[in-house]
Amino acid sequence: MASRQLLFFPFLLSLVVGCPGRPPVDPPPTDLGVVGGRVFKGAVKEAAVTVYRLDGLKRGAVAGTAATDADGAFRVPVGTSTGPFLVVAAGGNYVDEATGVTVQAGTAELTALVPVFEIETKLEQLRITPVSHLAATLALFWAEAEQRPLVDTDTEAWTRLNKHFGALDWRAVTPRDATASMGATLADDATKAGVLLGALSMQARLVSEAAGLTPGGRVNPSTVVSALADDLTADGFFDGVGTRGQLVLPLGGQVKPMAPTATAVDGQTARTALGQALARFIASDRNSTAVTVADVTSLVQALATNNDARLFRVASVEVDLDAPVLTWVRPQANAGVRGVIDVEISGADNRELRSLAFTAPATLVATTPVIAPDKTTGRLTATLDVSSLMDGPLELAVKAIDAAGNETTSKRTVIVSQRGPIITVASPAAMATVRGAVAIAASAAPQSAGAVITKLELRSPTTGVAQDTESSAPP
Repeated sequence: MASRQLLFFPFLLSLVVGCPGRPPVDPPPTDLGVVGGRVFKGAVKEAAVTVYRLDGLKRGAVAGTAATDADGAFRVPVGTSTGPFLVVAAGGNYVDEATGVTVQAGTAELTALVPVFEIETKLEQLRITPVSHLAATLALFWAEAEQRPLVDTDTEAWTRLNKHFGALDWRAVTPRDATASMGATLADDATKAGVLLGALSMQARLVSEAAGLTPGGRVNPSTVVSALADDLTADGFFDGVGTRGQLVLPLGGQVKPMAPTATAVDGQTARTALGQALARFIASDRNSTAVTVADVTSLVQALATNNDARLFRVASVEVDLDAPVLTWVRPQANAGVRGVIDVEISGADNRELRSLAFTAPATLVATTPVIAPDKTTGRLTATLDVSSLMDGPLELAVKAIDAAGNETTSKRTVIVSQRGPIITVASPAAMATVRGAVAIAASAAPQSAGAVITKLELRSPTTGVAQDTESSAPP
């Protein structure tokens, strides 16, 4: 037994001594697995991107972090981490399409769910958008509430939301900036995605204006998306009920008939209201594409009338795209006016005429309209004293707005003419002695800029004066 131990010992010793000379084992490369892509609501720059590994359905260990560049691009090495991942883009800033204001996202987040991620995967084209955020929220809710695999709920969430938001694949398309895309059309999915994000911005702008707030401030696209996500988090439906009850924008505002300071989030916010905002964005000067309101009519109504029972609890409502009609009663266009004149115009809408008002001149702005009991017609009647105004063109302007926010503006120009025309008699000369046939010739010229001579006639002619053979006004 002793000899065996002595023979075995040197062998063990050689192993122990030999270990320090072996090369060290290198750690796995940090970019073995990569999650990269873009954050877009407008390009979101300087956002903090964090890749969380899900622990069950909750955020667990951090697999990696990065920041977005000026184009919203990011690249996060995740080493040997495997999914499922929730990729979270927090904060940052972007230019709001509907206002041109730079929005600071603050604590607002946009997310994207990656339900499967194997070791050594390089996911370089992940799109983090408002739609990806809603899809991740909905998939996580269904997975917990219905005890279904996350892969299945993710697929269903994307299928339903892709269909709702323009019938395009938001996982594969990079939205085009609709404020800087001259000539772009809806034939391109990137443009369609861009104008839909523009609609979201316009929706925030309209809510701000209704509450008397500066657009791009307390209510901006980020706060609208956060409210919609909270809506889904609570019960899996777009119904306006969030995790703390009824949702309103802005938070803390009041929804009331007179002078509201907030708009309620409800079952139409992601449908009819968004469709209306799309039409308004396309009609605005912020839209640089070649897309017109006529081009998006079917898209607007598809948004508004989606009755997917997995997304909405209440019936849909079509978007009203028909603007009010304005008809001038008096004065006539380009009429010469002086002293006190009557001004009258009527308005009509196929659903509801919400507002009818003069916008110029200033003395008419306070005029109160008479709206019919059924609210489909209205009339503005006023008198206007022009006696103190300078001679020349005067513009009258009226704006009508219907319940859907469609606007119509109409202008009419009249000519203030406090002084009459100058008449010049060319023949016969003053105090001339005449006999036989004598030509009588005269002309008239206005003294007021823009005025037109409409009639020149010989008053109380003596016996024997022939018929006038010349036009009484210039051609």
